[in-house]
Amino acid sequence: MADTYSTLTQAEVQELFNYDPEVGVLTHKTLPKNTNRKVYIGKPAGHKHRSGYVCVYLKGRTYKAHRLIWLYTFGKWPTKQLDHINGVRDDNRISNLREATQLENSQNRKLNNNNASGYLGVSCMGERWRAVIGVNKHVRYLGLFSTKEEAYTAYCKAKAELHQFNPVLRVTA
Repeated sequence: MADTYSTLTQAEVQELFNYDPEVGVLTHKTLPKNTNRKVYIGKPAGHKHRSGYVCVYLKGRTYKAHRLIWLYTFGKWPTKQLDHINGVRDDNRISNLREATQLENSQNRKLNNNNASGYLGVSCMGERWRAVIGVNKHVRYLGLFSTKEEAYTAYCKAKAELHQFNPVLRVTA
């Protein structure tokens, strides 16, 4: 997952950008060479992609801003994925970023758009509600329940026990 193919260094990123860790925004410090893009000193770098991540075009390629911020702050590319702890993909405060494996990052997922129950880990099964949770690439069946709230309670209990990286549900979806 590391950006080993990039020769971009911490010094180069710090030369081009300022970073405010309290706000989580990269702003242009200098004008990049050989660019036809509209870049203004002091203005936020990049654009919000349809995926929700802020992307920055630099030296002929597009970088996710949170990965540039990691390099800016720690002097090295992340070796794993970067997880936005609060689930907000454009919240790039360094306190909201942490390295995570794919499995760990999936513990911090939000409700899918096509979820009919309104609860993570809960789906309708006839007239009952089924609760399941993903653990180490396997789906663990938690049972059938009379109400979706009971199924969700079972999911929350299992999450607290089984998801060691992120045992607490995010408040926002």
